[in-house]
Amino acid sequence: RLSSVYEIREMRGVGLMIGVEFEKEIARKVVLNSLKKGLVLNNTYENVIRIVPPLIIEKEDLKKGVDIICEVGEDD
Repeated sequence: RLSSVYEIREMRGVGLMIGVEFEKEIARKVVLNSLKKGLVLNNTYENVIRIVPPLIIEKEDLKKGVDIICEVGEDD
């Protein structure tokens, strides 16, 4: 779903820890705008965000997180 909103170079991860590498240097903006909507992410590079949800997260909460990341991309 993220690829319908963003130009993504690569997605990688282990378990629930996911890294999303964008084609453009937008990671900081995605992180800050997500935080305004209640989702905590971090950017590891100018074009990479790290998503690390709790191990006991519910599917509904995962969907909400993806929705927020997509919303902040659509706002641009």
